Amino acid sequence: MLKVLLVDDEKLDLSGLRQLIPWNDLDLEVVHAVNSAFAALEILSQQHIDILISDIRMPIMTGLELGIRAKELIPTLKIVFISGYEDFQYAKKAIEMEVSAYVLKPVDYQELIQVLVSLKDTIVEELTQRQLINRVEASAIYVKQEVLFQWLEGAIDFVEAERVITIQPGWKCISILEIDDVLWKLGEKSDLERAEIVSDIISYFEKEIEKGKWGESFLIENHRIALVSPMFPNELEGKLQHLVDAIRTSGPLSITIGIGRIANKCEDLPISYQQAKEAISLKMFLGKDRIIHSSEHKVSMVQNAQDLNKILEAMFQALPHYELVHIDDRLNELLSFAASVQNKQMVYNLAVFIISKLDAFLKDYHEDIQSLLGLDLKNLDILLKFETLYDIQSWLRRRLFEAAEILYNKKMKPNRKLVIAIEKYIEDNLAANVSLKDVASQFGYSPNYLGKVFKDDSGLTFSDYMTQKRLQRAKELMQNPTMKIYEIADLVGYNNRTFFNRQFKDMFGLSPSDYRRQS
Repeated sequence: MLKVLLVDDEKLDLSGLRQLIPWNDLDLEVVHAVNSAFAALEILSQQHIDILISDIRMPIMTGLELGIRAKELIPTLKIVFISGYEDFQYAKKAIEMEVSAYVLKPVDYQELIQVLVSLKDTIVEELTQRQLINRVEASAIYVKQEVLFQWLEGAIDFVEAERVITIQPGWKCISILEIDDVLWKLGEKSDLERAEIVSDIISYFEKEIEKGKWGESFLIENHRIALVSPMFPNELEGKLQHLVDAIRTSGPLSITIGIGRIANKCEDLPISYQQAKEAISLKMFLGKDRIIHSSEHKVSMVQNAQDLNKILEAMFQALPHYELVHIDDRLNELLSFAASVQNKQMVYNLAVFIISKLDAFLKDYHEDIQSLLGLDLKNLDILLKFETLYDIQSWLRRRLFEAAEILYNKKMKPNRKLVIAIEKYIEDNLAANVSLKDVASQFGYSPNYLGKVFKDDSGLTFSDYMTQKRLQRAKELMQNPTMKIYEIADLVGYNNRTFFNRQFKDMFGLSPSDYRRQS
């Protein structure tokens, strides 16, 4: 409902306005009725009002003075003045103020009702126009950022990008800002609370970047933003260090920033972007809560980070199937690498990294590492107490085997045969993008019942499971170098390539083009 404020120093007139107009029928709400302009101003300063109806002649502060000051507080406010015949000079000034309506006393309530209906229509139309303008502006910003993201990711080339956006010739390098350990350190928060905290930090980044004129930023994941900057990396580092220090001292979270090298020309900015991503991946070895330059890493270190992620992915996929030998083999591979570096801090970083990745994996099964295994992710100092690499390996093996047993038992539930049949049907029809309604019809159940059975068994909604399977299939198809990415997207039921790229990256941490390059 639109909100109305009534003002008249005559109590009888004020009561008439309140009682004789069918406010509810007009879909209007009288939030206050006051007998002085000063009381009205106090209300206007504290809450939004859509329509002000005021007597024009009042003691000390007239309705005209109230109208002028009210418009300063709420520029979109609609004002209706009520006054007597003898107030012609007031009426003239009211017209000069461009008030919405002027009603004479004694008030003809039918006339006032018509005025209110007209005003309500005007307000709704103006609100619709403002919302449309806001949507268009937001859409334009989103399109610009999406095209920039697609170009830096290698999904489109420089010429295609320049058709949509202006790529500034002064841009020199790319940085990526990543919030560390969101799931760990905010594990006790709800998903909504975590999202709000992350959003606040991202907003803080964006405001600081805009205020300092450090360049142009855009969101690439829910906990990562990219910064395209006209500054040289060394010049930019001091400014970004301010962000690292500020986040460290303001709460439980920290950030790590990767800075790419200078791009000699605009066309080379995607190279700087890839270097920034590689620098971020090295926090596994170099630590977090800091700035990492791409020049700090060696090619072998980047390759190691990529290889370790592949081993982790294979190990976690074996968990729900209770493939203990496979899990142990992959863990041996990980710890063999740790043994080769002969650096205790790096071994600790790797163990913490494995635990954090395990927690993220368990989220897909609506579990978390604290409730499942009793691990407090805020305090993993137990890892520092182990004297040998074998101790750490034994501890990790026990934790992984525990998780595998729990996930496997979760799968062995009633209705498992039905769920297996549904999973096979989905597997055979991924390209068709089947819905829950389609599957329910195929198996002769209601969508609600089948959806509940599926969720109880798998821990995932039907929609989430479909997304997971389609993207897993897409990842398998990526191994075929003759297939285009858009062809793969189409084969797994995605008509929108941008949406496919986003979902793929959300699940696997890499864009399709990045994943293919690393495979």
